[in-house]
Amino acid sequence: MAAMVRAHLADPFLVTKTREGRQREIVRCAGTNECMAAPAKGRQVTCVVNPSAGRERGWGEGTLRQAAEPKRMTVVGGGPAGMRVAGVAARRGHEVTLIERAARLGGHLDLLRRLPTRGDWQKVIEDLGVVLESNGVDVRLGLTVEVAARPSGEHAAGDRAPDDELSPTDPIDLTPGAGGPDVIVCATGATWDRTGFSAGRPDRETMPGADQPHVLDVATATRTALEDPGSLGSKVLILDDTGTYLPLGLAELLGQAGAQVEVLSRFPVIGDQVAGTQDLPWLLPRLAKLDVRLSPNHFIESIDGPRVDVYETLTRRHRPVVGVGAVVLSMLRTPDDALFRELSDAGTVPTHCIGDAVAPRSVAEAIYEGEKLGRAL
Repeated sequence: MAAMVRAHLADPFLVTKTREGRQREIVRCAGTNECMAAPAKGRQVTCVVNPSAGRERGWGEGTLRQAAEPKRMTVVGGGPAGMRVAGVAARRGHEVTLIERAARLGGHLDLLRRLPTRGDWQKVIEDLGVVLESNGVDVRLGLTVEVAARPSGEHAAGDRAPDDELSPTDPIDLTPGAGGPDVIVCATGATWDRTGFSAGRPDRETMPGADQPHVLDVATATRTALEDPGSLGSKVLILDDTGTYLPLGLAELLGQAGAQVEVLSRFPVIGDQVAGTQDLPWLLPRLAKLDVRLSPNHFIESIDGPRVDVYETLTRRHRPVVGVGAVVLSMLRTPDDALFRELSDAGTVPTHCIGDAVAPRSVAEAIYEGEKLGRAL
């Protein structure tokens, strides 16, 4: 019974669905432990995959109402926020098209799921995808959306036949009542910053040497390492300003490939966001076995080719790190909100922005926002 508590938070009806042969509809627990992390921060128990948990009075079973006026809706971005809002809106009767520029759905989760021990994130992507498929969401992958007026006599993204081919860049038709969407949702995510700016160093806008080709943001570095772990060199320095799993997962991936890895952080604890989910006690021993060096209370002063000037934040003592093949920056993320701003300025179609495109946030917050907006439209 104790082992099934998290599973019932994810889907309180999993037993009923199993008895009725509806196993495919079960929302599976991905073991993210948000239900443990939230109370540790003084908040009520919440669930990444089930934002209705703890909100049953407003969002529980039977509260989702059909839309009074079904609309044509375009969601741009197939990450957790975009997938959730598309699924909820489609369940309410809206005609939804979901456009994603990548070849797969999932957004940030598609990167996390490929790291060591993170494969259960695939469950989240799959379960969100089941709702899209079951409710007739038109999912279009590998497309980049641009705002453009529709030339006379040409089709727009909203009124193509299902088997029409789409170009890599397909404009959204902004003409009301002409086959274009009645409402647009921008869930376009965020981009990792690689300037090296940190709130811990407000005296400078960039990190000296951050513009060199061997300095990578953590997402780019992770994708590169997943393709070829040796491509970042035999010695890698990771600067983590987030306390999240991604930089530590990259360190483990590189360590497994035999690289010499050091993780720096200006904070007194490395991976403090991972501690709340109870991942840290499992992750740290694995990193120790791989000889990954953890250096809290450290930061980078400058980067000069393979030489990196590192200093201890408490004492300001400097030490050089030489022979570095790659420097990875896990720092700020910038919202990809250009499409939303352009659509908002045009003012032709009601446009909403959710998830990381508003400001970088957790997966739980992104899915919550998707649920909330999907119910409101």
